[in-house]
Amino acid sequence: PPRPHFDAPGFVSTIFGSNQVFQHSDPLTIFGWASSPSVPVSVTLTSEDGTTVTTAAANSSSTAYNGAYYRWDLTLPASPPSLSPYSLSVESAETSETASLTN
Repeated sequence: PPRPHFDAPGFVSTIFGSNQVFQHSDPLTIFGWASSPSVPVSVTLTSEDGTTVTTAAANSSSTAYNGAYYRWDLTLPASPPSLSPYSLSVESAETSETASLTN
């Protein structure tokens, strides 16, 4: 079956993309979909110089959406303010995919 209509062919929701601005003083929740329950997903926020700012990991849920996809979500803590861009990497153990969002 097709993925939920608001999701990209990949595993990260399409509401997230490169060149987005997130509030540094607020936690950031990233979410997407897996095609089976309990799939490990990890998210890493990296500064421009390659320093890891924060990382988080979780598994997709055990409740199917539309009978076929399992939502995962991760919340990163508030990050320090910066004039330099961050990169966000999302990795899924299900497909060995990595989504990289920059700036």
